[in-house]
Amino acid sequence: MESQSLPQDFERIARAYELLVNEEKRWAKERSALSEWLTLAGSGQRRVVDLGTGTGFHARHLAGLLDAHVVAVDPSSAMLQIGSQRTFGEKVQWVEGTAQQPPEGEFDLALLLGNTLSLIQDPAPVFEAVAGVVVGGGLFIIQILDYEKLRESGPQVREVSDDDRGIAIRKCLTPQPAGNALGADLELTISVINSPPVCERHKLWDHSFQQIERWANCSGWELIEQRNSYDDEPGSDRIAILHRLAG
Repeated sequence: MESQSLPQDFERIARAYELLVNEEKRWAKERSALSEWLTLAGSGQRRVVDLGTGTGFHARHLAGLLDAHVVAVDPSSAMLQIGSQRTFGEKVQWVEGTAQQPPEGEFDLALLLGNTLSLIQDPAPVFEAVAGVVVGGGLFIIQILDYEKLRESGPQVREVSDDDRGIAIRKCLTPQPAGNALGADLELTISVINSPPVCERHKLWDHSFQQIERWANCSGWELIEQRNSYDDEPGSDRIAILHRLAG
């Protein structure tokens, strides 16, 4: 996607999200898993679609890892513009879209990371839509929070700021009681200098491995592995690895 000029405040709001992530630590944690998934997805230049890419952390790093061409997809044009400024040559294509309506193509690997699936109350259409663009034998990797562990930890509040850019973000994650479909409430307050604060509220749905397997089986996928972290260390992630059945 060709970048569009954006109002300065929207660009700053998009950049505020990046304050929540230490890319160096995240890459050290996730690199091994991402390399493995690319290898499992086949040989030659792997075609990858990164759904809910945000500013493109996974898309940018995958493009520089082994031999992959990545289509980075997000509904926010501001997020995409930030990511496109850091593109690895022609290896990343930036497309405005959603997981429910992925771009047309034939992909070897689809990613839905960053807890994106939890934002969708009924994700069954996602599994069907992604099955339509991943080739037989391809993979679909999904990551969401482990809400059971989150409930044990209790509410989490994090505040980060960048004084040089005049940006601050406050993240409040409040787990909900077990036994219902809702995993947590998420509230993000983004402050940009000389502008009123922007507050976003989201419900995060607790999709279990059993539910993911059911949706997968109904859409031409097979759940081949489930993990509780990106690496061997105990974590707060749940990762499902799905294999696209030939059909």
